[in-house]
Amino acid sequence: MTNTHFLHTLERAEQFVLQGLVPSLCIGFGCGDVILGSACYGKESILPKADSVDANTLYDMASLTKLLGPTMVALQLLADGTLELSDTLFRYLGNLVPEEKRGISIFHLMTHTAGFLPSVRMEKLFSEPERVLPFILSTPLQQEPGSKVSYSCLGYIVLGKVLERITGKDLHQLTQEYVFSPLQMTNTGYHPLNSTIHSEHTAYTERAWSDGEWLVGRVHDENAFLLQGISGNAGIFSTLNDCMRFARMIACSGVFDGKVYLSSSILKSAMTDQVPWSDNHKGLGFDLSGGRTGIYGPFFSIQAAGHTGFTGTSLYVDPETGLWLVILANRVHPTRDNLEMPRIRRVLGSTLRAEFDVWSHEHENAH
Repeated sequence: MTNTHFLHTLERAEQFVLQGLVPSLCIGFGCGDVILGSACYGKESILPKADSVDANTLYDMASLTKLLGPTMVALQLLADGTLELSDTLFRYLGNLVPEEKRGISIFHLMTHTAGFLPSVRMEKLFSEPERVLPFILSTPLQQEPGSKVSYSCLGYIVLGKVLERITGKDLHQLTQEYVFSPLQMTNTGYHPLNSTIHSEHTAYTERAWSDGEWLVGRVHDENAFLLQGISGNAGIFSTLNDCMRFARMIACSGVFDGKVYLSSSILKSAMTDQVPWSDNHKGLGFDLSGGRTGIYGPFFSIQAAGHTGFTGTSLYVDPETGLWLVILANRVHPTRDNLEMPRIRRVLGSTLRAEFDVWSHEHENAH
């Protein structure tokens, strides 16, 4: 049930679908642990007999995977002392790491300052998943580690491999154990290898480069596809209901369902700008895109933290107010040529913030 203060935000979301700007869009928002509104519009695909989407429809998270999965696992391992931010690649990967990359640390990987290229279409070069890590480690760096923020899917693929090496478990197992099971995110995980997902509905993305078939429950990202759907940069599928659980935990400083999921101090640090010398602000696995040029428009505070996904997903929390917003869309269906998503996010973020201020004022006066 949506609070009546937020009907304009929902009307805007519905209009974007009715105008054909995206095939479907699910939106959820709240303050702290409270859900203030949610709704889903559109259909799973442009096909004639497509089903309508709902809060349990699976969406390909794309790069939102980085936050939902590897980042949370890494923060948990930092909390229990298994991992330390200054630990280097050489410590865990040994002689597989060339000399010039041996000083790259977990901190560098989580802040996108390692110097790796943004991405490489590795599926065009080889087909064996086991070649991915050696290939990335052999690829020349863009710049000296620690000298510049340069967003990199390759760096997060490496982070995922390091987490697997440390624990002896793959990311599918790690994310279920450290993230999705504790947060009761029962329809979230790497898919279709994750047999715990039982959703009957999945939003379509593009046609597969490999066989030309629609990608439905198969990861859209080419490098994650090469890694058989389990990667540090992409591969997780989730639903609006599950993503709202995650957002509520973040907004409540690491507390979920009355229990401490993650140390509030560690989470606060992860959501704080770790590279203040750069104009491209990053926390530990969190993108800090609040303020004038922010992902959700100029009226979310500069402290807003979260992540986006190439397929049309996004999740941000504003720690200044406790306001959070989740938007899931399949904007890459039928093709990735759809460039409307940045404006859609900003419009919805701005209208939500305006209505949230009215709700906050009345809510405070009522108490």
